[in-house]
Amino acid sequence: MSEPTRKMSFYERARSLPHQHYYRVSLFFGCLLCLNLLAVLTTLVGFAFNGSQFNAFLLIGLCFTVVIFWLLGFLTRKRASCPLCKGTPFLDTRASKHVKAVRFWPLNYGTTNMIRAFVTRRMRCHFCGTPYDMLKTNTTLKR
Repeated sequence: MSEPTRKMSFYERARSLPHQHYYRVSLFFGCLLCLNLLAVLTTLVGFAFNGSQFNAFLLIGLCFTVVIFWLLGFLTRKRASCPLCKGTPFLDTRASKHVKAVRFWPLNYGTTNMIRAFVTRRMRCHFCGTPYDMLKTNTTLKR
């Protein structure tokens, strides 16, 4: 008798990304945005306890940099597209989602993909359901 075929795991069947630099730049600006939001929150708490003029100027400057990092992050997340379906896995749109798409409750699908890609270097396109591994090297571009 032949052995039953086993289903490959998420990590074994994940594909490589042909243009990883778009994804890496998107993750970089996403990380900068999160760190900047954390700095705004701590400055806001400092301004609430000590309402000095320095804290006010620092809060205004940090809010300005949050807007800049959000805009740069949005533009780079738009460039990072899925090679198969041409969707944007780091942005959430009103398009229908795949059955295997995963999202963390208070966040949307794009932000969940950013967090998963930053922590594990793996993600799943929420439009077509294809898993991707950012650590795999693409062999088709080297030919």
